[in-house]
Amino acid sequence: SSHIDRRVHDRIDINRPTKVHHKRLDRYVAGTTSNLSAGGACIEIETQVPFEPGTRIHVGVAMKRRDSLLFADEMIPATVLRSLSCEGRTNIAIRFDSVLESMTGPQLQLAA
Repeated sequence: SSHIDRRVHDRIDINRPTKVHHKRLDRYVAGTTSNLSAGGACIEIETQVPFEPGTRIHVGVAMKRRDSLLFADEMIPATVLRSLSCEGRTNIAIRFDSVLESMTGPQLQLAA
């Protein structure tokens, strides 16, 4: 395969509740991460939402299972890289605007 992996940061498979704010639609949607890194994530949204590549969003990830409420100042700015809608759900791959320091080094293993 000639596919080149463009990822800079190690990705971990981790399922965490997520809240995504679609800036243009001014709408919040719920989702779940399927994997996460310091530079981005893959998120499954529970509904079909038009997330075209380049869409600006804010993302909140409940890193601890007990974190059920996410506040506006905890939302991370990001950009949608890819989006696929199927069977009433939307899967998006996103890149955070800046590297999440909490997802680098030893802390990354503790989050899993």
